[in-house]
Amino acid sequence: GHLIAAVLTKLSTLSAAITYNLMIALSFAFTFCLSFSLGTNLVFIFLKIKDKAGKFINLRYAIVGGFLAAFIVALGGNLHTVYSFTTGYPNENPVPFWQIPFGFNPQTYWYPNATRFIPYTIHEFPIYSFVVADLHGHVSDIPFVLLLLALLFNLLISSASPSRSPSGHLEGDPKGLLPGELLKTGKALSHFLHEFHDRTSISLPYLFLIGWIISIMYMTNALDGLIYLILAGVFILYINYDRTRSLIQTIVKTFSASLFLLFFFLILNLPFSLFFKPFGTGIGVLCAPNFLLGKHFGPLLFEEGKCQKSNWWMLMILWGFFYYNLISYLILIIIPQLKRRLTTGNIQIAIPDIFVILTTIISTLLLIFPEFFYVKDIYPMHYRANTMFKLGYQAFIMLGINSAYIFIRIKNIPKNIGKYIYFIIFSVLFFLIAIYPFFAINSYYGSLRIYHGLDGLQWLQQEYLDDYQAILWLRKNIAGQPVILEANGESYTDFARVSSYTGLPTVIGWPVHEWLWRGSYDEAGRRIPEVQSLYESSDLTQTKELLDKYKIEYVFVGTLELQKYPNLDENKCNNLGEKVFQSGNTKIYKIN
Repeated sequence: GHLIAAVLTKLSTLSAAITYNLMIALSFAFTFCLSFSLGTNLVFIFLKIKDKAGKFINLRYAIVGGFLAAFIVALGGNLHTVYSFTTGYPNENPVPFWQIPFGFNPQTYWYPNATRFIPYTIHEFPIYSFVVADLHGHVSDIPFVLLLLALLFNLLISSASPSRSPSGHLEGDPKGLLPGELLKTGKALSHFLHEFHDRTSISLPYLFLIGWIISIMYMTNALDGLIYLILAGVFILYINYDRTRSLIQTIVKTFSASLFLLFFFLILNLPFSLFFKPFGTGIGVLCAPNFLLGKHFGPLLFEEGKCQKSNWWMLMILWGFFYYNLISYLILIIIPQLKRRLTTGNIQIAIPDIFVILTTIISTLLLIFPEFFYVKDIYPMHYRANTMFKLGYQAFIMLGINSAYIFIRIKNIPKNIGKYIYFIIFSVLFFLIAIYPFFAINSYYGSLRIYHGLDGLQWLQQEYLDDYQAILWLRKNIAGQPVILEANGESYTDFARVSSYTGLPTVIGWPVHEWLWRGSYDEAGRRIPEVQSLYESSDLTQTKELLDKYKIEYVFVGTLELQKYPNLDENKCNNLGEKVFQSGNTKIYKIN
């Protein structure tokens, strides 16, 4: 994910301090546009199937469905905003909203609580990430997630049996992604592609494309790769069952296709995987029985004191909007269709409905998983936070698109009392998720009263002017990658600003982040006191040894260094090198 932004930065020739903000805007634009496209196509294909005579397709429905999908995925929140109509609750101590006095109190509503509602967990969604300008892997990966969902939907359409295809015949040629060109290369290749398709029901180029996209997702945000590898396998399983109606053939063909998909996935991310060690060290089991505590079987861990569970009403707040739509969908559409199929025997579920059903099954499993298991990382109390975060994020995207389609789908059924009840309740619930951006954007950006521009260095200029001047000097005058010494500090603070804004390596920046990715605090723990000694120790011999150990060429003495190290010895710096920059109390020393 960072590589993608870095390459675009180099191509643009702009400063990373600007392109970071452009990448946030680009990610939002992709999220909105791709969600719109997928939502529009889901509705359009349904309308095309419904109107077999081809007399009239109401494109207005497709466009409304697209905008609704785009809004829910890119801008929608959850039902936590109901607390803005109460007196609120103390942070980290949520209580059911019906137990709090009612009354509209927007000034007491704190928007991040919607992402930290269940104690000791994280359950973010895209608009929160965009508001706080978070360019972590789960955000960088959203365009690839939506691209893959579109490819899987297209795969459903192109692989459908003739009676289920929107046009009454196979869309395109199932033998290859670019069949005309491929088949011209010779009879051997043509025979191979035909044979491959017969054995898997999926064309080889398409499997390669899906494997490639999923490998990118894995390299961007590791759990996403595994999630969508499973989802792709489920789609392949369904396609084979739909085409063969034979359990044995379905299993054999799905197994064959899945092996090739896994092969492409592994080969294409191999350059990354060879040097990547995931921070997860096993799969913990929540509330393990006493006789298993302290044991492990393969990746399964049975740890003592790991028994966090989510209250039902908290899950309702987080996911109630989506599952209200899904339950309504089952009651008003799927169950009646199944009943008609049992009586007439010739009613088939539309391809967009299949897409919604398959993605909903996987999304529901993603939400259930953290209630029974967690991927073990470094956090002692928040041990299931990352698991719920990464799985729930993907469920939000898929369920958001599905909810938009369901809205239009129910809009198209005959008038009945259930339809009217659905729309009344939907309006209330949609209002609650739709007002989240109002709270989040206004709170984070001061009601949008002042435009601060795209330059991500501006805050530094305002708060640490001398440090800002020093960083500009480094960016202009230092070539290569010499190590620069600066103060270390906690995550999400102003520390590590020199290495962040120059790209120069430092000894240690944010130790907890290093701890998370290394799986051990040993290295970070060793470096923290050594950095302190480099600034405060009066022992020149020890200081020189540490400078040589970390190949330090420059020492930065700025506002945060002077605050953190009150015994900082600047005379020592003069003895070890020369002062090459000064602005106010901020200085840069080059080590001899």
